[in-house]
Amino acid sequence: MLQETAAALSHCQEAAARRRSAERRSADDLGTLLAAPAPQASAVEAALRRCGVPEAGPYRVVVADAGARRPGAGGGGAG
Repeated sequence: MLQETAAALSHCQEAAARRRSAERRSADDLGTLLAAPAPQASAVEAALRRCGVPEAGPYRVVVADAGARRPGAGGGGAG
């Protein structure tokens, strides 16, 4: 029973890793498209759908910049 549980958990982890990879690829593709000189609206809409953005709003745009990464700088939490 322990082996079956481990196999099921492994399967779930692999599926989650595949989803994260696909999400990253979609986001990378969208970024590349938006960086183009004159992206077509239909292509941007399709890329947004692949990233999980719904067709109807309301939408809120948020821009964040973590600044330059410094060697040894931690990435999470206060402290």
